[in-house]
Amino acid sequence: MQVVNKYTKIDIVPTHTFNNGVYTRGVTLPKDSIILGEIHKYATINVVSKGKILVVDVTSGEEIYIEAPYVFTSNPGVQKLAYVLEECIWSNIIVTDLTDIQEIEDKYLIKKEVQNVIHYDRSSSRNSK
Repeated sequence: MQVVNKYTKIDIVPTHTFNNGVYTRGVTLPKDSIILGEIHKYATINVVSKGKILVVDVTSGEEIYIEAPYVFTSNPGVQKLAYVLEECIWSNIIVTDLTDIQEIEDKYLIKKEVQNVIHYDRSSSRNSK
């Protein structure tokens, strides 16, 4: 039997914007991606400016369907698992005077050793021989 993996690791490259003590980290999330979000140490403003996405709070199991435009605040320590229904643009807004990305990540994120993004390839299928 041969199994074809329908999931492919993809890299999401964030954009970084700084202005007067505000840092915005933005990502474009491809349709059919499964995203495991970062865990923030502090409350974080989230902005979905494009797309549709289903988000689950990993701890509580609470599900929310988001359709842009949508703005909400995540509590500290929350990790979100998401399925991208339609390409999304998602941004986090953090108040900080820091401008070094590594310093910001060290101060505001809880580090983990988990792959964050996979993409579901609908064209692949499981074959048996």
